[in-house]
Amino acid sequence: MYAAMIEARGRKFIQHHAAANMEHPDAEDLRNIGVITHMWTHGDRFWKLAARYYGNVEHWWVIAWYNQKPTDHDVALGDRIDIPTPLEDIIKIFGV
Repeated sequence: MYAAMIEARGRKFIQHHAAANMEHPDAEDLRNIGVITHMWTHGDRFWKLAARYYGNVEHWWVIAWYNQKPTDHDVALGDRIDIPTPLEDIIKIFGV
């Protein structure tokens, strides 16, 4: 099915990566996490929030996963978005 696309890109195969199997923090973990509240406004994106609050766009997924909103399109204007802090602690809780 993808043979023409693979050939056009000069590739021999496509390698897929498995997603991490992460659980949402339990009640005990949540007690140890600080949260900054952000109201979703026009133009917001998870990567922009990660840049603002973490100084790194690559950690957008932390905010998305914590809020159980997999993509920007799952958030509506005026939704409350919790930014978990500190970043190092939340990443440990996620086990990645």
